[in-house]
Amino acid sequence: VRGSISLVQDPNTAIAVLCGERSRPCISLTALSEEIKNEIIIPVWACPGIDTSAADESHYVAFCVAETLRTLRKALKAGAIKIGVIVIDSVAPPVIGDVLEMMLLSTKVRTELLAEHYVVLGTFPDQSISWQKDLLEYFRMNIDKFDPVYRSSVSLRNDTTSVNIRVFSSGDANFYPQLFLTMRMRLS
Repeated sequence: VRGSISLVQDPNTAIAVLCGERSRPCISLTALSEEIKNEIIIPVWACPGIDTSAADESHYVAFCVAETLRTLRKALKAGAIKIGVIVIDSVAPPVIGDVLEMMLLSTKVRTELLAEHYVVLGTFPDQSISWQKDLLEYFRMNIDKFDPVYRSSVSLRNDTTSVNIRVFSSGDANFYPQLFLTMRMRLS
């Protein structure tokens, strides 16, 4: 995650980190907080015990969306700063993606929260986690439908472990050259 932040075009934007519930460690948040000192890093915690597929929990889902929006607005100082990076932590549950999607359905909210050019990324231990891929596809199909938008998936493996890095980039015409340089620097 640390090296991937170099894909961000505007360093004067905030980083939102999608985490699991507060009771679980958020590795991406810890790593970014240790590495980056001059940026605003906003933890976005999953609401505990939420099930977006349960019809009787729609009021709780709406509450969670409202709480997440309130947290982001407060951290962004009422629009003075916008989100330039959304990081999906490996322990973030699918429900946090659902909440983000519901929140960003509103064009007004998207304009208020997201920088003109932004990146959504996540590092995952394997490729079996499909909801993150679906979330990146949601951004491509529903949020930023027009060029330049890019999506990439990079798999790194050695004898004992593998990791999959997924990235969505909005507005960066130099995304692929920058991705190549970032990967090259991290691997050398």
